[in-house]
Amino acid sequence: ANGYANGKVVKSFGGGICQASSTLYNSVLLADLKVTERVNHMFTVSYVPYGMDATVSYGEVDFQFENSSKWPIKIEAWTTEDNMVFFRIKGTNDNPNRKVEYIQNIIKTMDFPINYIDDPNLPEGTNIVKQYGSKGHVVETYKVVKEGGDVISQDKIHTSVYSPLYQEVIRGTKKVDKVEGNNSDAQPGTPEEDVLSSEVPQLTGVDDADNPPATIQGGIFEPETSELLEDAAETESDSE
Repeated sequence: ANGYANGKVVKSFGGGICQASSTLYNSVLLADLKVTERVNHMFTVSYVPYGMDATVSYGEVDFQFENSSKWPIKIEAWTTEDNMVFFRIKGTNDNPNRKVEYIQNIIKTMDFPINYIDDPNLPEGTNIVKQYGSKGHVVETYKVVKEGGDVISQDKIHTSVYSPLYQEVIRGTKKVDKVEGNNSDAQPGTPEEDVLSSEVPQLTGVDDADNPPATIQGGIFEPETSELLEDAAETESDSE
């Protein structure tokens, strides 16, 4: 499956495993259990909201939590035929009126850089996107505790820093003679300005092999609209 390595999207063994660890992480948060180790991805992922992912890399980065309740818990996990993965945590609810929610504030957004690779075999004016880029973000995640519909606390649990993933474009440099009419063999390319301004799709099903800790880098900007996590923990898996 796809994974992140050295700033690129590559095929790798274990790619996609973070979709399972991130789904379990969301279940743990909604169950209000204590998280002892969690690291965000180097780049953003699409299968959970920003600030709600938990990456794992064997022997390097792990996701860990404790049963901080007073009673035993049971963890159930399953997948469906349409590649959905689910986690359910069962236990004893000592306070049925208590509910936890999680809100994410994007406090900084960083544009992705574009790297050009000149290809003398492609006609001048041709641009081929080899790797789509994604923007970087700094995201604060808050835990909101409610009782009977009233907010009794709101605390920041962590800050996630996602680096921009650069876009890689192959650019043709071969000089071609202008031919009148429609008899030219040269294939039209994407103008450079179109590559710079075009919207790029969100990468799906990618996990990172080199993951930095969730620390703030750079200045702080005004927060954008918050996103509220739904009361379910599920994600769509692109891996086999």
